[in-house]
Formats: sequence, structure tokens, C-alpha cells
Amino acid sequence: HDATAFYTAGPIVDQLLDMMDWPNGSRRLVDASCGDGAFLVSALRRLLAERPDVTVDEIAHLVQGWEIHYFAVGEARTHLEKLMLAHGFDAHQAKATAARMVVHGDFLKLGPRVPTWDVVTGNPPFLRYANLPEILRTDYERELPEHSQGDMLHSFLDRCAMTLREGGEVCLVTSDRW
Repeated sequence: HDATAFYTAGPIVDQLLDMMDWPNGSRRLVDASCGDGAFLVSALRRLLAERPDVTVDEIAHLVQGWEIHYFAVGEARTHLEKLMLAHGFDAHQAKATAARMVVHGDFLKLGPRVPTWDVVTGNPPFLRYANLPEILRTDYERELPEHSQGDMLHSFLDRCAMTLREGGEVCLVTSDRW
């Protein structure tokens, strides 16, 4: 986590979300490496402003994040829960919905491999495979396509494209080396 936890500043998050056609009806958004939840919180704030009567089930369906690091998962869930409480959801609903929204898991290994989302956003990790811990590198080299194994960013770009529905959008913070 120390090598990849470079979180995106709020104004950049908002600028990227301004570029996308979301929220819009039933379009689904995911941040495949959500860290502390900055993109998810901003997306949820937009959804709540556009649809103040949105249900918790709709929220959990329309906004999702994945994160491998357990303490970042906790941060993301806490930020989402606070926003939902401020919007008027009760404490149980807010906590349960935030838990449904943020999946604690490795998106590269466990994420869907079929079109699932209309909008993929976030700030995926940039880290050369040579600098990955051996256990992760071995797993990724075994499970991920060779063309995506130069850098974790390449792996995320490949997986995110794989999960995008027809007509979907990808809007990510990336390095300039791809």
C-alpha cells in the first residue's frame, strides 16, 4: 500500500467526474482501486443531489468500489457512511450500504471479467511489476494476460476495459508511460 497509495485531490476527482455522463438513469459506476473512497464519495454526492429519493439498494447497485487494502476499505466505507448519514439515511442503512458499495478484494484477480459497468473511474496504482511483492507478482503473472504485465496500471487498464459495457466511459488518473 505504501508504494501505491497516492490519493487524488478533490478538485481533480470532481473535474474527472464532470467529464462523464454520470449519474444518468441506470448507468453504473465503479472505481476499481478506490483507496479512501474519494471518487465514490463525489459520485454518491452527485447521485444524491440528482435523485434525493434514491434507495439504498439503488445506491449499492449504481456505485461500487473495489480495494485490496483493508484499512483503505475502512476509510472509504466510513466516508460513504458519513455522507449517507448527512443525507438523512439512518445509521444502520448507511453502514450496511457503505459495506455493500466497497468490495474488499483484489479487482485484478477477483473482479468481473464481463461487461458490468457504464463508467469506470479512479486512480489505479502505478507500480512496475518488478517492484511488486513476489507473491502478488507470481499470482498476477499466472492469471493476467502477458500484455498487461509491465506495470499495475497496464493490468488495471486491461481489466477496466474488459468490464465496460457498450457505450461506456473510462476516465482514470494515469501516468504518462502507457
